[in-house]
Amino acid sequence: MTTFTFSLSGRGEPDAGRRLLDAIRDLRGVGRVTFAALGGGEQWLRREREAFHEADAADGPDGPQRSR
Repeated sequence: MTTFTFSLSGRGEPDAGRRLLDAIRDLRGVGRVTFAALGGGEQWLRREREAFHEADAADGPDGPQRSR
């Protein structure tokens, strides 16, 4: 899991907005290598959806069973 934390600063600086936009644009493609290692973004998403549906089906029609 990758977490990005952004801090918005530079109020009053004329270039602050442009620098922030450039920094955000620099993130484009940051997950490319990771998704490629997982078989591509579409393949990863397909597996995630299948796992979600399998877990949902295992819970049954009334949702997860809780122990009492």
